[in-house]
Amino acid sequence: MEIDNRLIEALEQVIIDSVDRRPFGLLLYGSRVAGYSREDSDYDVICILENFDNKLRYLYTSSQGYYFSILLVDKSIFEDDAYTAKYGEFIIGRLLSIFIPVYNSKYIEEIEIKYKERVIEEELAFLFKKYGRLILDMKIPVKYVLFSRLNKRIKAYPPVKYSYLKTYYGINGSRNLKWAVNRFIRAAKKLMDKNLLEVDDEKFRVKHMLKGIEIDTYILWLRSIKAYLTHGRSAKVSPKVVGEEVKSKIIRSIDTLRSPKELDEPDILLELNNSYFTPKRHTVSELIKVIYGKDSKIRGTIKRGLLSPLYIIKVDREDLSKAIVIKAFNILWIFKWLMIQLWLIDIKRFTLDSRNRLVNEYLGLIWLRNKLGVNAPKPLLLDWGSGRLVMEYIDGKPLSRYINEDLTISKKYFYQYGRILAGIHNRGYTLGDTKVQNILISNDEIYLIDIEQWSTKPHYAWDISLFIFYTLKFRFRDEGLSELIMRFIDGYIDGGGNPENIRKAVSLRLIRAFMPLVPIHILYKIRRLVTQQF
Repeated sequence: MEIDNRLIEALEQVIIDSVDRRPFGLLLYGSRVAGYSREDSDYDVICILENFDNKLRYLYTSSQGYYFSILLVDKSIFEDDAYTAKYGEFIIGRLLSIFIPVYNSKYIEEIEIKYKERVIEEELAFLFKKYGRLILDMKIPVKYVLFSRLNKRIKAYPPVKYSYLKTYYGINGSRNLKWAVNRFIRAAKKLMDKNLLEVDDEKFRVKHMLKGIEIDTYILWLRSIKAYLTHGRSAKVSPKVVGEEVKSKIIRSIDTLRSPKELDEPDILLELNNSYFTPKRHTVSELIKVIYGKDSKIRGTIKRGLLSPLYIIKVDREDLSKAIVIKAFNILWIFKWLMIQLWLIDIKRFTLDSRNRLVNEYLGLIWLRNKLGVNAPKPLLLDWGSGRLVMEYIDGKPLSRYINEDLTISKKYFYQYGRILAGIHNRGYTLGDTKVQNILISNDEIYLIDIEQWSTKPHYAWDISLFIFYTLKFRFRDEGLSELIMRFIDGYIDGGGNPENIRKAVSLRLIRAFMPLVPIHILYKIRRLVTQQF
């Protein structure tokens, strides 16, 4: 939109005549600027005034053939709404979308960017609250931050829906979206200086967990109440009149075209760096099509174990035949971990929540493969809506089966696993569930599976203790098992593992956890062997 001098002169004169002073700052926004106005549409204006006695007031007027809807606002109120949403963002929220500063533009843009820094931080905090550490692997489009905030404003203050639809999906939608995204990128670059995130190709990458930024849904509703109160205050009319105006705007927005899905459900814009991501619930068939395309079909399904949440799915397409694994993290399995936690309450804390276990397994697989160079199944899709993780299928045999078949080969794998576990511990990670059944041998390579207790907590001795003594479960005779355990320990030490972790692993405190599973004379023998060496 081009602004002619005659319009600005008329606007400034109206303000001077009304409040007897020149504006500190002046900007145009709304339908005229966004390009969806009618011939009789007002020019929407925010006029920032210093020491304005009325603090906040609407002024509807006309001059020289122009019709103005002017929001007169004291400078301190404008800033408070930007920095802390003190007025429910009733004022500053108008700067989410395209606007034109016409007076004191440097000041206005500085406040705008500060406001958008806060919006970015809050939206990332909402993502962290919902998805936890999963955001560390997310690619978050800048567009997502805009639409997520617009979506929240629509829920809190429905009258704005009409203008958002016209702004971003009207005749100038592409231009207006590009403008808004670029402004958020400017704000994001300020946050890059705080080492909070990176921006690349119009997408955010969170660099570390958010600290000191807390926000909850109730805050949004509190802001919406403040926005309604501010609306009534600015218009100087009764709440009934405000309600009628809001009702009229809601009806108008309902009469418009259906909202695009990305505005109604901004989470569909989110992506992961290392797999597909679906925020909404999907059928297995739909998940397969996301990964392998619309032509892919399910050839067969195998449930692994009577009570297992694991399914092996065979997938066919014209040019491929694949087997994948779908692991469900549903709430029923919390009882399994709850029983274990009750038994080991004074020894180790486990992750019980199914969503957190899903995130643990996904991030654990990613970090094992990409950062630690350890073999593990490749995640293909994280189905957040249904709480499922789709992974590649590893055709292998559990290490537990080798123990009964070939002790010589088992010694080799026990030693290799010791080195692998030492490398994981040396990087500050723990597996949490190191049962020998969770180690697959495929093509003479070790693969780690079932790592939903993956953690950065330093429970190194627990990892070692569980592996050693679960291997001895229900074994009443040694049968060479002590040699396997010592080969594992040799591998752990040769891999740079801390001997103190070995000593703690056979402490009486940890051994107590396995007394119902391992005969006491076997426990004693292994403990004596280890303590003699360390």
